[in-house]
Amino acid sequence: MSLIIKIDEIKTEKHLGKAISYIMNEEKAKGLSLSNSGISPEQITETFFLTKQLHPSRGNRQAYHYKFSFSKDEKIKAEDALKFIQEWVEEYLGDGFDYVYSVHQDREHMHMHLIFNSVCRDGGKFRHNNGDWNRIIRPLTNRIAIKYNTGLLKDKDPSLDYSKDYEQKKDGFSWKEKVQRDVDECISQSKSYREFKENMAIKFQYQLREG
Repeated sequence: MSLIIKIDEIKTEKHLGKAISYIMNEEKAKGLSLSNSGISPEQITETFFLTKQLHPSRGNRQAYHYKFSFSKDEKIKAEDALKFIQEWVEEYLGDGFDYVYSVHQDREHMHMHLIFNSVCRDGGKFRHNNGDWNRIIRPLTNRIAIKYNTGLLKDKDPSLDYSKDYEQKKDGFSWKEKVQRDVDECISQSKSYREFKENMAIKFQYQLREG
């Protein structure tokens, strides 16, 4: 028995609306969906965009979509799967982000969906920091898996590219992936090019060279 987490980025407003509607589809979720941002897919999507309007940021990420898939031989009940994802969300995100999650029972294996805003309710953007997979996600997931007697989380951070085009580091992040994420985050926090350079040097501890 095992559990896999797949992580995808939602990059357009149209995709976000469709994704929220999909995971809340009554035929798939059968009523097992919860959100801190509304009741209907339309309300939840509107809340996501309202948060973005209150806290404008740069970048093309609208939200993140996490899919938790149990192996076919897993016997967890749908109601317990909902409790599983609920506990996971409450500890990982708290109430700092708009989110919606659901349990789907339309396939041979039980699986859960989570979509949360890329922008925090207090401002700033979500960051998957270097080492978060092993430091936060794996221990959290396995602790809840043990509680509900399910298989543990499989290896490797699915948000990363493991192709030969990247030099993979031991803690899960390639240097190219890390630099790109840090640049995107620094841009969202900076109001000018000068401030961007200062933030990159001070907050993110990069040495910059122009020209």
